[in-house]
Amino acid sequence: MATAASAPPPALTFPRPIFAAVSPHPFLQAHLSADKSAIRANGRAAHEFRAPGVNTGSLTHCNGSAVVRLGNTSVVCGVRAEILREEDTPGTSAPAAVNAAGDMDDDDEEEDEIESLRLLVPNIELSTGSTPTHIPGNAPSTTQQSLITRIRTLLHSTRLLRARDLRITYTPPTNPADADADAAPETELKGYWVLYLDIFFLSLDGCAFDAAWLSILAALNHTRLPRAYFDDEYEG
Repeated sequence: MATAASAPPPALTFPRPIFAAVSPHPFLQAHLSADKSAIRANGRAAHEFRAPGVNTGSLTHCNGSAVVRLGNTSVVCGVRAEILREEDTPGTSAPAAVNAAGDMDDDDEEEDEIESLRLLVPNIELSTGSTPTHIPGNAPSTTQQSLITRIRTLLHSTRLLRARDLRITYTPPTNPADADADAAPETELKGYWVLYLDIFFLSLDGCAFDAAWLSILAALNHTRLPRAYFDDEYEG
């Protein structure tokens, strides 16, 4: 007696969230076809940049701060300012003279001054659980060292900050009893502001350099330095 052929089993299908979690690479490839209408899984076009989320002033105990979220990457940048006294800078023995605009008369290469004195000091750290490859307590990874090098190079090459912005100057008061009281007093360089840029990744899921650089720009834009003054009586 002939029997009817059994029907083939139904194809195995998964809901979109499960498919994305089980096989993320094929799931993304399905949305990136060769035509111009390729759409990513989250609805962005193939060449569309992620919309960043930026919040400044989140840290209260530093001179400037910013929190940036770019996709699933979250990073915090804090700017901490310290004073470098002029006599503590290498190769100087007497206060250098500056003009009224705060520029040194014999220095036209301000980016060299910032780089040689290390007035901008970036630092990058990864939090525990920020990425599966990060093991707490180990030496800085290759990714961290590469990011620090790229950020330091970009800070110097773009001249985002100039040396005149970080100089601390002092103009002595005039004494009417002096014979040359009519002559304008010479402005002296007394020190520099050193900015420590601490970048802390809460989570890292791609776009590390973009997120770090955006956090630096936002934090520096939010940075406010206190007024520094020189007391001639105490020489400090």
